[in-house]
Amino acid sequence: MQSLAEQKDAIVQIKINQMFNEMMHKDYFSFSAIVECAKLLGAYGTEFYKGGIGELLNVMHCVDFIKIPDETKESIPQLIQQHLSNGDYSILIATNYINNKKEFEIKIKRKEEEVKKNWFMSLFKN
Repeated sequence: MQSLAEQKDAIVQIKINQMFNEMMHKDYFSFSAIVECAKLLGAYGTEFYKGGIGELLNVMHCVDFIKIPDETKESIPQLIQQHLSNGDYSILIATNYINNKKEFEIKIKRKEEEVKKNWFMSLFKN
């Protein structure tokens, strides 16, 4: 039986996938959706809007995707992945094409699990 934390993580992953894909299929970029994802991932705080990536994503809010330069548009998933990984989770965004439609799949993992794993593996080095 899954713990409450595992159940929450599963729901958070579903919700983030849904929010992200809905945003990416709109005609415009929504920074609000990124903020909501950040809150779920523990990556939202006073510094969220500051710095290169946060400022860029915020400036793009409500800009039509067709008007965003191709290079920037293609880098959006990687920028979001990097920016949202500043919280309690590490995230990975993969791109899939289903029936010629671009779909994004987001996987999340609690960082505390990674810290424990890295610490455990470090015991065996040397």
